[in-house]
Amino acid sequence: VGGAIAGRRADLAIIDDPIRSRDDADSERSRDKQWEWYVNDLLTRMKPNASIILIQTRWHEDDLGGRILEREADKWKVFRIPMEAVENDPLGREIGERLWSEWYTDEMIDLAKLDLRSWNALYQQNPHSEEGGYFKSAWLLNYDDAPKDLKIYGASDYAVTEGGGDWTEHGIMGVDASGNQYILDWWRGQTSPDKWIDKMADLIEKWQPYCWFGEAGPIRRSVEPFMMKRLSERGAFCRVEWLPSMVDKEARARGIQALMSMGKVFWPKFAWWKTDVQSQLMRFPAGKHDDAVDVMSLFGRGLKFVHTTQPLTPLKILRKWVA
Repeated sequence: VGGAIAGRRADLAIIDDPIRSRDDADSERSRDKQWEWYVNDLLTRMKPNASIILIQTRWHEDDLGGRILEREADKWKVFRIPMEAVENDPLGREIGERLWSEWYTDEMIDLAKLDLRSWNALYQQNPHSEEGGYFKSAWLLNYDDAPKDLKIYGASDYAVTEGGGDWTEHGIMGVDASGNQYILDWWRGQTSPDKWIDKMADLIEKWQPYCWFGEAGPIRRSVEPFMMKRLSERGAFCRVEWLPSMVDKEARARGIQALMSMGKVFWPKFAWWKTDVQSQLMRFPAGKHDDAVDVMSLFGRGLKFVHTTQPLTPLKILRKWVA
């Protein structure tokens, strides 16, 4: 990828290992550059009825192979030969039967499985695991009815392109006196800002949250004035806090990851939106979309923020003055 192929035509093109590393796979910029090279440089130089072979490790659902299959799956044949055979194995192995058993010992396989994402990508050629990686399926706990007297918070990951690109996602969460968190409501859509601002206003009017969290950055600067004006027109009054933007999404999500791992986050047993949100969590950070993960990350970071920026009560002011 990126090689000099100008002036050449091909009956057969072989793309070998376009992703150099796990970091490259996680970089949207790197994935975009690979896709642009494929579309603009490679495809334009293929002869009629030419063939392409792509050999790669599936680190990410949105990698070059993932984008090709999303756009033109009917033109491709996929050969996936995992280390441990799964259903419909191309070599006719039994499920769980190992590839190259004389080269890979039990100890080597056990060591590889310690990093679940690496195991699924490098050995099983699957960018995600049903058991999850960064977030585990065992952490997805349900509730029948949410407790009363919860402190309600909202959070959003905003997008500005209608009908494509990223999704705007709004989440509502309640916290009880023991610090347990209940995901109460959700909305997601690929809409223009005027539409998702009204959906945000609907949720504020319905739940009356103490605070709403958003990510500081370019989108904030572009939509905040219009958003606050429209919320005011709707009478949807809520304190909005913009949390500092962080480049590393895995670092952003550490707070909510810790809470989920400790059994402090609960989901409604029946909700139309739950499958989509939890699917993103299970695929993170290798999934194509992670907008819902960003909302959950804001909850984890936002609760720390509000707990460390509470206004001083008269008793605290007196103690501070005496000290």
